[in-house]
Amino acid sequence: AGNFCCTGGDGGGGIYNNLGTLVLNNTTLTGNILESNFLGSGIRSIEGSITLNNSAINNNINGEAIFSSSDTITINNSTISGNYKGIYATNNLTLNNSTISNTSYGEAILALSGITTLNNSTISGNAKGIYASASSVISNNSTIANNLGIGIYNNGSGSVVLRNTILAKNVTDCGGQLIDSAGYNLIGNNTGCTFNATAGDIIGTEA
Repeated sequence: AGNFCCTGGDGGGGIYNNLGTLVLNNTTLTGNILESNFLGSGIRSIEGSITLNNSAINNNINGEAIFSSSDTITINNSTISGNYKGIYATNNLTLNNSTISNTSYGEAILALSGITTLNNSTISGNAKGIYASASSVISNNSTIANNLGIGIYNNGSGSVVLRNTILAKNVTDCGGQLIDSAGYNLIGNNTGCTFNATAGDIIGTEA
């Protein structure tokens, strides 16, 4: 815990993984500091895979908790909290029973491509929630709430589908292009986006 890194600017203040399979079990990665806003104050990984089980990435500064280039990321029963930025994902990202909270700058998840899936997970208290670029974002039985900026933004190159999800009490709950429903969601205010409501959805304010 607690490295000061990196004069070369490569990032990876805590862990730098290059073409490898990285698995963290029951691990806490905390207090790493990049000398400036480089890539991945917690983890930087290139074209490998990352799996977190019952682990925490907390309070890392001047970079993302996880910066991934073409990795597959799976996060199980883990917490990512208090970091400068959240997760930068360029491939498939899956959160199972996990929380991303209190990110101080940028999105909790910046989903650039691949499929981002939230299962029974929470995105809360971050500067921003989820930005879907060319990624497909699927949220199942999850909560996206109390973020200081937008909850979910779909820029239109990807897709967003919510099922049994709470999207509420963000400064702006949603924005950008169409957000689809697979049913039984609670949307606090959909004024900022087009929400394609279906069976069981409850919407506080419809545009």
